Formats: sequence, structure tokens, C-alpha cells
Amino acid sequence: MRRLSRFRERRLGTIRDRVIAIAGIACVSALLSCGGSGDSTTAPSTPTYTLTTKSQLFSDLTKAFNRHDPAAYAKLLDHNFVFYLSAFDQTTGAEWDRATEVDYTSKLLDLDYDGSLQCDSVYFAFHYDLPYIAYHVFTPASAPNESWYQTTLSCSFLFHFGLGVTFGSASNNTMTFVIRNAGTESAPVWKFVEIHDNGSPELGSGGKDGDVYLMSLGRVKALYAPQDSP
Repeated sequence: MRRLSRFRERRLGTIRDRVIAIAGIACVSALLSCGGSGDSTTAPSTPTYTLTTKSQLFSDLTKAFNRHDPAAYAKLLDHNFVFYLSAFDQTTGAEWDRATEVDYTSKLLDLDYDGSLQCDSVYFAFHYDLPYIAYHVFTPASAPNESWYQTTLSCSFLFHFGLGVTFGSASNNTMTFVIRNAGTESAPVWKFVEIHDNGSPELGSGGKDGDVYLMSLGRVKALYAPQDSP
């Protein structure tokens, strides 16, 4: 599949090392409460996820994160999904496939994850009126009979870890989403085929806002890369 890659493939080891170093020296208090609609530290019964409209896809992503539901998140990803890491996180970008995205996100949202990177509280929200999202429509070379939809949205997130460290988004954090209809015209099933983590210029200097260490979403997920990850 031809990708809309704007970033080049890179090694993830340096990301993990930099972030673990931050976490190792941080002794921030666990005072931050990640409130907001749908936020919970206990996973409720799995909700019903319907993907018949494009805006529903974004609503369901929000629910999956705030409800610690990695299985629901995985259902939103196309089989050819690619995640692109922010260029602000390193000298050049990096990307990973659907299997890696599901693996890292599942560990991030797992309330029973065994280790210092056990995330016990999540808050995720978009800053747009979702039914009125504007899209750029294009026909990818890899699927000449399809129309794909691209949009860039501002979003906020906070992840509080059991080791007493909170990672959060910068104030002007954005992400670009590419979605496609994996169903039919009469019975659409919308899926994310690409997510580009644009990050924020604030991330380049390893910024901090109070007790919150500013991170891109991809950089948080990369914490779960295997120790011998290339």
C-alpha cells in the first residue's frame, strides 16, 4: 500500500532511552486527577461501537482511551494501518504498523500491566465539534476506486502512571487522521488507515507544565517498545 508518509523510518531506541531517563529522575506527586467525560480508572462493560459515520470513528477513539478499552481501539484500525511518529520527537520521523500500534496501545491502556509503566488514569479529548469535521478527500494510488478522507484535529491527553509521573500533550498538539470505508457504500464501516502524530514544537525541548511532562502520543506509546527494538 502506498503510504502518505511525510516522515522517514527511524529507530525507536533513542526515544525509549530519552523518555525512560525522564521518568527515572522524576519524583512528581500523584496529585493529578484526570477528570472529564468518560474518564475512568476501572473498565466498564464493553460499549457498542458503531462505525457507520466518519465522526463516530473519532468519538469511539475517545471512548476507547478513556475507558481503558484496547480491544475497542483495535477495531477502529484498518488492516493496513500505519502510525507515524512526530518529527519533533527525534531528528527524523518513524512509523510502525498495525500490529505494533495494537501492542503498544494495549499495554498503555492495560490497568493490570505488570511493570513501572502501568498507566492507572487516562484522559483523552478532541477540541472540535465532531459532527462538523472538515475533510480533504483524495484517491490513493493504492486504491484507485476508493475515496479517502484526511483531517487534522487538535487534541489533549493525560496519562498518569503508577510510578508517580504524568505525561500530557502540549497546548497546541495536533494529529492528522486518514480514514477509509472498509465496508460498502450502503453499509459503511469507517477505519483509520493512517494516524500522523504531528506533536508540537514544545516537545523538542522536553518541556514541562507543572507536574506534567509534555509528550507526543506516539512517544508515550514508544515507551513500551521492546528493549532490543531496532
